[in-house]
Amino acid sequence: MKLLPRSSYLLAAVTLLGLFGGQSASAGIFTIDFDNLPTLGPTTQQQSLADANGGSSTIDGVTFASNFGVAGSEYRVGGAAPNPTFGIPHSGDYFLINGNTPNNDLLISTTSVLLEAWFGRVEYYGYGGGAISVTVTAFGAGGDLGSESINLPDTNPYTGNLPAPNDGIGNGLADPMVRLDTSSFLSLVGITGYRISRVDPEPLNGNWAADDFTFSTTSAVPEPSTLTGFGIGLVALGYYRRRSLTR
Repeated sequence: MKLLPRSSYLLAAVTLLGLFGGQSASAGIFTIDFDNLPTLGPTTQQQSLADANGGSSTIDGVTFASNFGVAGSEYRVGGAAPNPTFGIPHSGDYFLINGNTPNNDLLISTTSVLLEAWFGRVEYYGYGGGAISVTVTAFGAGGDLGSESINLPDTNPYTGNLPAPNDGIGNGLADPMVRLDTSSFLSLVGITGYRISRVDPEPLNGNWAADDFTFSTTSAVPEPSTLTGFGIGLVALGYYRRRSLTR
């Protein structure tokens, strides 16, 4: 039996290498921080996400339900100071809120994988409260696939009303956001969206604020040309092996 010429091995190897080198491997991580929407109002207001985003509820391929709103860092229910701010963004000056009725089990539609998001309690006229926890559930065509939950600390609890003439306003302040790690969703297959649920301790006080939703988009599917190259490589290897056996 004769050994194959070195050039023959090289040809077959290069052809097979096309299987890996020619893969369509588009992978990216992006964060939606709600600070660059095209029609944002002033930081002293809150508005629907669609109104803040030029009439669309879709950002970077992620579609938010119509219930979602966007608030600014200086938004205060009932007017100006001494009313406390409604929430504290994790970054920038704007953040997502669930303030529009119905404001539980809000849906996000996307096939991108949610890696993390930041959540916090909000204030309602300064009377403390806010959702005590949130759960993010990933779902697909067949139902729920997995979920992650986080407790939302009340770092500035309500202790009573302010002195007169502001004695009708509670002194609870907005709470900083905490990170919800959802990287476990990377192991799930067939994600088509997410549902955000809350634990609501009291009526009107079950709201939350959120910011900096980080997603991953990944795919590694061989392109048609890659599969063709793989087939040619196999044929080439078979041909040269047959020639070596018959010599």
